[in-house]
Amino acid sequence: MCAPDYVGPFVGWRLWRTVETPAGLRLQSLFHESAWPPGEPLRAVCLARRSPRLLLQRVRRRQHYAPDASCSCGVYAAEPELLLEQIERQAERYVVGRVRFWGRVVECELGWRAEFAYPAHIYVPAGDDAREVLAGLAVYGVSVEQSAEPIPPRLLAAVS
Repeated sequence: MCAPDYVGPFVGWRLWRTVETPAGLRLQSLFHESAWPPGEPLRAVCLARRSPRLLLQRVRRRQHYAPDASCSCGVYAAEPELLLEQIERQAERYVVGRVRFWGRVVECELGWRAEFAYPAHIYVPAGDDAREVLAGLAVYGVSVEQSAEPIPPRLLAAVS
């Protein structure tokens, strides 16, 4: 048995879209249709075997725990600078947040990929539906606040 390298979770930044589910508004990855469950951590699973793009390439990957250093699987979190670049490329509505992540963690080009993650703070950009989004995301039990700007001032401060 070996002791963990860290006693607490890491904190990074990420973007989510919001989706209406039968249970209410939920956070969802920009790239996968997995809704983040409220009140419990999201656990990463490798979706590479299910990816149509990878199936077309006929890539066969061994089954493994996510994240794995030889794969792109895991729950992503980014440094503030990388998130700013991603925000600039976004065409769709999104929410920004800080996320705690732990378990197996792999550092990668875009930040980190983790085994477990949960929102730590959610920022909702101003918009026509901001009030409903704020109320709906309260189910996560973390601070949810409206940001007058598309990029929350706290994110900008983290870059400086």
